[in-house]
Amino acid sequence: VMPLSYQAAEGEDLCNSATKNTKVLLRVYSTDNPNLVEKITLSTNNQNKITDRDLRANDPVQRDIEQIMLNQYGYFYERKNKQFKNIKGPDRRKIIPSPKAAQSYLAIVRAKPANARGYLSSIWSDFYSEIFQNTSVPDLILSYKIYQICHSEARASSKQEDMPQIEKDCRVYGLFHIARAIGKTLVNDQWGHKNREYIKKLSEECETGDILKDNYKIALQLIIELREQSEKIQATPAMYFKNTNSQKELNKRLSSL
Repeated sequence: VMPLSYQAAEGEDLCNSATKNTKVLLRVYSTDNPNLVEKITLSTNNQNKITDRDLRANDPVQRDIEQIMLNQYGYFYERKNKQFKNIKGPDRRKIIPSPKAAQSYLAIVRAKPANARGYLSSIWSDFYSEIFQNTSVPDLILSYKIYQICHSEARASSKQEDMPQIEKDCRVYGLFHIARAIGKTLVNDQWGHKNREYIKKLSEECETGDILKDNYKIALQLIIELREQSEKIQATPAMYFKNTNSQKELNKRLSSL
């Protein structure tokens, strides 16, 4: 049930202000079909400040990922904003926000770093099925860990005044391209359910060793080389890394290694 035509003024008490002449237009749906409920919610929500992520948060696949990630791997999949705000201490490092997990997966596993960087909102629409339809939870976890090291390096670069500008640009704007290159180096694109035990083991090694940091250096150098070749064509680094041509160039280079 949702009121469509009446909106109370700020501070107005609806109970006291309503009179016999007050009319409220309602739209009422009655159904036992949960899939229809979801479709109605997605197609008719244009009044409240609800994000696409919020609308997808109760999808069965989102609930399944949350349950599997916690019960089998010990991570908290945050399918709703501030869902685990009460978790404190070291366990906060085990929270994996669904937007960043999806963004990382799209960049690394699906080999679309430019789409991941430039079209975040499309994760919950255009790319939703591609990311979540057959995803493996270990793939999501490892992708997010790769993103974390890239994000950490991007933030650290802002404090290094003597760093060459092109390197700083690549660290910041090419974050997901670097992540894509790391994923290719680590897994050789052998992602998915058939390889989940290896991915799980690799993810555990990332917690204790320097494997991500070592691969970050290699991936960064590759991205710098690609950026140097493109500077005359596209001078603005932010636009270059949002352009799908950049991911085509990267994937072509990675396939030849």
